[in-house]
Amino acid sequence: MKTREFAEQLSLKPESILQTYSNAESLEWAERWRAVYASGERASGLARYLWHTFSSGAYHSVSGEDAEQQYFGHRYSDVIVLSNDRKTAFRVASLPVSDRVIDFYVFPPDLAWTMAFTHEDGWLGPYFAKHPDYEVMVEKAKQQRQATDRKARELERAKQNGWI
Repeated sequence: MKTREFAEQLSLKPESILQTYSNAESLEWAERWRAVYASGERASGLARYLWHTFSSGAYHSVSGEDAEQQYFGHRYSDVIVLSNDRKTAFRVASLPVSDRVIDFYVFPPDLAWTMAFTHEDGWLGPYFAKHPDYEVMVEKAKQQRQATDRKARELERAKQNGWI
């Protein structure tokens, strides 16, 4: 899928895209995703749709409204959005959604969780799944966010005091 077309289908504004990945980098993200959520998986249709790892029950996930609730409950400073054809990926500042029925995957760079949006929305999907080390990863991300927020406050205070 072409980069611009994919961004438009997700209603992503150009300013919300922090980084656009090349085809090779997008494929790398897909391989990293697959290593966590579909490692050694032979689910029917996996070559065409990665989310079949969830629909087949090969990897534990929640679907439908439960998936959406968990997805929107996450606070991450940036996430990766990967097209189903694995040729296009972006890093964006907020959780994307789409009212169109297209297949795409959203996950933080550490792959602590993933949301798989499907063209079968309402029948199969969307799916939300967690990394096997989810709790540890989320705690680490929380600590990193707190450290970043603390540094930003310290920098602002230093500017206000004329120290920098």
